[in-house]
Amino acid sequence: MGINNNPVPKEYKLHDLVTDIPKIEPSTLTNEEIMRLAEQKAERLGYKPGEDLTELVKNINGRIEYCNYDFDYENKISGAISIATDKSFVVYIPKGTSFKRDRFTIAHELGHYYLHANEGAIPSVFKREIASDKMEYQANYFAGAFLMPSESFRDENSRLHGDDNKNIKLSIHFNVSDAAIAVRLKTLNLN
Repeated sequence: MGINNNPVPKEYKLHDLVTDIPKIEPSTLTNEEIMRLAEQKAERLGYKPGEDLTELVKNINGRIEYCNYDFDYENKISGAISIATDKSFVVYIPKGTSFKRDRFTIAHELGHYYLHANEGAIPSVFKREIASDKMEYQANYFAGAFLMPSESFRDENSRLHGDDNKNIKLSIHFNVSDAAIAVRLKTLNLN
């Protein structure tokens, strides 16, 4: 048996994945249209609020890869998506972030896949930055609607009306952060 002379694979570094972003314009959809699209995609993919996203991503020819480094505070990067010419994709999540944060990041990256890469028809790389440009805002909006569809969210919010722990219970039900719940309440004019 011979010695394996293959080089050690390079460890992924998020910086390496997001430096050459193609010139892609933000979606022309309105917020209402983005919300409808996200909810339609969630329904067509069989997503139920609070469910794990790993199998869903696999079912649409993607995978999730946890990278061996912590959140990049300096560059404000908490995730990325790389979309290949065959429409397959990889969502990169840094280790060291919470499960609920990871779920939102995955849904956010799916927003780029559907809104900005034309369901994978445009091979590209997207990074997630905190409070950045319009495409990032649109991907966040998509993520909120995907993970917390308006009808389901309104129903659960009504069911919990008057409960002092409503936001915590909504967070548990939808498996998202308290911050995501607060934004969704505001978005749907429910606060």
